[in-house]
Amino acid sequence: MTLFDMLEHYERCLSGRRLNEAILDIVALQSVPFTDTDASSLEKHAARVFTPCMFELVRWSINAVSKCVISEILDAWELTTYVVAKIDRREKKFEVCCELKEGSLYRISCSCRKLECLGTPCSHIFYILGIRQVELLPRCCVPMRWTMSAKSAFPPTRKSEMYDYSESLVRYCELRNLSHAACFRACQSSEEYQRLKMVRNGQDGSKESSRGQEECIRFGPVLPQTTEIDCGDLEKVLDPVHVQGRGAPKKRLQAKMKKQRSKRKCGYCGVTGHDRRNCTKLQEEMMAANC
Repeated sequence: MTLFDMLEHYERCLSGRRLNEAILDIVALQSVPFTDTDASSLEKHAARVFTPCMFELVRWSINAVSKCVISEILDAWELTTYVVAKIDRREKKFEVCCELKEGSLYRISCSCRKLECLGTPCSHIFYILGIRQVELLPRCCVPMRWTMSAKSAFPPTRKSEMYDYSESLVRYCELRNLSHAACFRACQSSEEYQRLKMVRNGQDGSKESSRGQEECIRFGPVLPQTTEIDCGDLEKVLDPVHVQGRGAPKKRLQAKMKKQRSKRKCGYCGVTGHDRRNCTKLQEEMMAANC
């Protein structure tokens, strides 16, 4: 694979990822996940806030609320701790801490640490929010990266710049088209041919390069993206180094496959080619002993 093939394959894969991302964005921004008519206000609010993929995880936690039960309540100044357990596993308990500020819920956390690890509230938090009759999810329970507005900081249109022409290439294409048309008209007659030739020779001989007399003109392909580039550095751009894949070397495998099996050796007479059951010497001695 050459360097150009690698870049072309990379752009093709990246375009596919961007297309899939755009489709998911359309589904997330233009639709709301389905909720039952008797769903709680917390579930309906989570469907509008979280992305569809994350809402499925949040819905699983909401459905597990029915298995929770409160075993103890520890009330303090602006801090209330609820000890929550599962109905089928009452020996395993979790502490849900609710911090109040000016009479309203300011922060909530659970000892299971699901909110800190996965970024979604656990069933214990939803259970306590339901008991406190909270209709909207607190901001501490909704991380920014899982919401609909998480991509507001990024530009709405993202595309590759691999095929964007530079200003130098645009000028070159325009001059080339004009030169082709002028040369085609001049070649029809000898007078026009001589006149165009003199014009070109006069321009090349009288006008010097604006970059200096010491700089030589380099002829070669005009790069589509870079306006100014040192052509000497192009010699250092080579194809990627081929990396040998993992696995046993073929020579060792062939050597093992061609390895000859060991021959049979008789345990009585010690001669190779037969075993004790087919040993003629042993059979003769047994027949002589029987006689």
